[in-house]
Amino acid sequence: TVTASRLRRLTGASGGEGEKSTEGCAGSKDVAKEAKELAKRRLESSHLEGETPLTKVLQTVDPTLLDRSPGSVNELSGNGIVFVTFCSTMAFHLLRLLIREVFFDAVVPSSGNKKAFIMKRRITEIYLLSTMHSLTCASFSLGKFFSGRWDSPIGAQAMLCFSLGYTSYSLVSLRKHLIDDPMFAMNEFANLVKMISCLRSRGVRWVVPLLFSAEVPLAGLSVLRMMAELGTR
Repeated sequence: TVTASRLRRLTGASGGEGEKSTEGCAGSKDVAKEAKELAKRRLESSHLEGETPLTKVLQTVDPTLLDRSPGSVNELSGNGIVFVTFCSTMAFHLLRLLIREVFFDAVVPSSGNKKAFIMKRRITEIYLLSTMHSLTCASFSLGKFFSGRWDSPIGAQAMLCFSLGYTSYSLVSLRKHLIDDPMFAMNEFANLVKMISCLRSRGVRWVVPLLFSAEVPLAGLSVLRMMAELGTR
């Protein structure tokens, strides 16, 4: 009788401990799930960075394009900067050719002076690219500001690559004017260093929307210059 009662007590105690252990495991899983969701929400609403689609693409193309030092998330290596600069510059060149073939002939009539016409076409193409760049960067910055997420790094890496392509292409296409206009050259080289530094540095992309806020007044100025060049009143 004593032995049976002891067995019942031991069985009951072990069963209770088993139930408590099962409840504890379920509770810890729920806590871990809630913590993961909370961390995800904080990442989306803060200046912390997560791996971007562009980073995944570069990882697929060549892992050496990314900086894989401890703590790095989306930082590019030296090879990555060269690769992204080349691709984005070529993209702007293709966009310029598309503007020339599809848009320019329909808007700007040809004149008898072929040399003057070619010069006007080149200037207008540059102004169109400048307007597209300024409007895109200004829209990105204003969108972050009015949504209350001005310090969010989401989309910053793609915008940096976009602006890097425009800056490098302006330097290439206007290379003959760099000596004649040293202030333009200094400004473009400063922008180039700024974009490369942001792509290479760790945890600084939350400031990109603020940097692009300088494009807000330039967007209007670019539109006015383009209209003046096209002869629009």
